[in-house]
Amino acid sequence: MYIEQEEDQYIRKFIKPRTSRLRGRVAWTPDADLRQLAEDFMSAMAVRNYSPASIAHYRMDLKRLVSFLEERGRTRPQEVTVGDLEAFRLDVVEKNFSEKTLHSYLRIVPQFFDCLEAGQVIFVNPAIDFQLPKLPYRFVPVLDEQEIKRLLEQPDVSTPVGLRDRALLETAYATGARREELANLTLDRLNLARQTARLFGKGRKERVVPLGKHATYWLERYLKEARPQLLRGHQEEAVWIGSQLGCKMQSPKLGTLITEVAKAANVKISAHGLRRACATHMLRRGAHPLLIQELLGHTGGHSLKHYLRLSMDDLKKTLNRSKPGR
Repeated sequence: MYIEQEEDQYIRKFIKPRTSRLRGRVAWTPDADLRQLAEDFMSAMAVRNYSPASIAHYRMDLKRLVSFLEERGRTRPQEVTVGDLEAFRLDVVEKNFSEKTLHSYLRIVPQFFDCLEAGQVIFVNPAIDFQLPKLPYRFVPVLDEQEIKRLLEQPDVSTPVGLRDRALLETAYATGARREELANLTLDRLNLARQTARLFGKGRKERVVPLGKHATYWLERYLKEARPQLLRGHQEEAVWIGSQLGCKMQSPKLGTLITEVAKAANVKISAHGLRRACATHMLRRGAHPLLIQELLGHTGGHSLKHYLRLSMDDLKKTLNRSKPGR
């Protein structure tokens, strides 16, 4: 119990409550109905540089909510009641979705109506007490450092493709970059003399991350020895080049490549798993959580909760193994 309390205090120290990036930022159409207000909400997401995938998911969720309310005769937000939203919750729950899907479908309710209230479209918020189902904490194992070492050493660096794969894995593990950030990395954003790279993350937010000596070494070899051969005479600014057409390696292909190399190394990991491994191993070696937050490009500490919990689980396991006091 004491450790759990300490864990919660440690996490709260670095984590702020989540707030919508759209609150007070949507240009609402005056006297609009729910359908038009939903379009205003989606337009604001695009302006705020949400990813296309996020916009598509939110659009589907919001369309489902608006259609349900229209079926109940509610075409304007001022007409929506607490009972309408609870009926929507019951309708979704009865479809027996998983907890994660249920949470995804219901999250749009408070977000949409909170934004309507912030924009003074409504003055009585029917979603003020709308509670989302709490997702259970799911512990996802992270590869240890020996397994990561085996993964990094898997590619055959005597070939151009193998040299590229080694440089890619080293860069992903060193920087904790997202898959899209790796795919969009260009030559002008590398500074190998300073061992840094400029990444553009979610919302087109730019950050400079350190590469470290290992990633820098393999990048230098890849750029000099392998990349010119992979280009096949093409002109391309992207760092990572596919092995067949001499063009930029797209994000899905990059993710598939990492998964395939991992399978060959007899480990299971994805591009995002390398990002988690980077953060977790740095925390285990004493890096400050706020430095990890900066490296990963998180705007707030909320997303660090998983890594902090992983480290606390390590502490618990160590405590149980050592059995102090006995």
